[in-house]
Amino acid sequence: MATQMPHQQTSPSSPTPSPSPRFTLAFRVVSDGLETSAACALDAARSHALSGGSSGFPLFASLPPELRLKIWEYLIAPRVVAVACLDAEAPPPDEEPEEPWAAFPDLEPVAPDPVPALLLVSRETRALALSRYEPAFAWKTPHVMLSSSSLPQNSSSSSSTPTTATWSRPSAWFNYNLDALYLLGQLEPCDSYGFNSPMAYFLDRQEARRVRRLAVAFAALKYGETAPQHVFGALWHCVDRFPRAAERLGGGRVLVAVTPRDEYTNALMGGLRPLVEGGYGEDERRDVAVARGSAEDEVNIVQKTWRDWYRGSIVTSSLANVQFELVREEDLPQRIAQSADATRGRS
Repeated sequence: MATQMPHQQTSPSSPTPSPSPRFTLAFRVVSDGLETSAACALDAARSHALSGGSSGFPLFASLPPELRLKIWEYLIAPRVVAVACLDAEAPPPDEEPEEPWAAFPDLEPVAPDPVPALLLVSRETRALALSRYEPAFAWKTPHVMLSSSSLPQNSSSSSSTPTTATWSRPSAWFNYNLDALYLLGQLEPCDSYGFNSPMAYFLDRQEARRVRRLAVAFAALKYGETAPQHVFGALWHCVDRFPRAAERLGGGRVLVAVTPRDEYTNALMGGLRPLVEGGYGEDERRDVAVARGSAEDEVNIVQKTWRDWYRGSIVTSSLANVQFELVREEDLPQRIAQSADATRGRS
């Protein structure tokens, strides 16, 4: 069951998105923090019980309200909300994957519902959910990225300046205390004229600053395709837009999600050790590393790239000590849950 996002405006601009922008942001819940198939089974059992079936717990409604709410709160789990920048002029799907999140394991066979389950059960649970989740992530195409297709029909690209993009409606339900935002696809989209703007800057600054947990797809960094300074630049813009997620005082760090394809790319690039400890082919590649006397090299190549850039620069910044952690994409929900548990423990 789908629920339309409320007509809530998070910017003083019009809530109507720009006409036919080339670059758009797409949001998808890739993990609901629960075992999705089991959650669907529970939902089916609840529907069966409400329709007069024999299964379920018929005395649940007789429990004290505070006890019912305690039970419902178990369905409030850290979720992973993915956002990808999509290019309307990208190559056909047979040349490039149409959906950048297709590799995420939890999407098959059942994809999580984009709407938190508690919003759909009853008035009681909806009130609880609205105290934890809120519509989030309005976005707009930056001025520099507006293409001629975004101009009004009566304007000319040779004689007119593109009109200012307008804000979209909120794109996802988000719990800023628990959920994580996962950046995929093009981190720095570039149009045919050479203009580019970081994907993170499509989002409202104030909303981005509230995000506590951030993950970036390793593939989105284009390691092996671009120079190290481009990898650093892509990371810097992410950290700059989501500073709270990288605050060391709060124990925060940016997670970098690695897939088997990324491990394969790293091996082709001459990586002697896997990106993630215990990853694909670790034993064989460790033997080679020992034989070459390079077993002590830093494994986290993302952290190494970040440190090397600041080490060779005269620029000083509080961002120099940002920590990056490489994790398997399939372990990302568990790692987010551990981070949320640690935060609740400190509070």
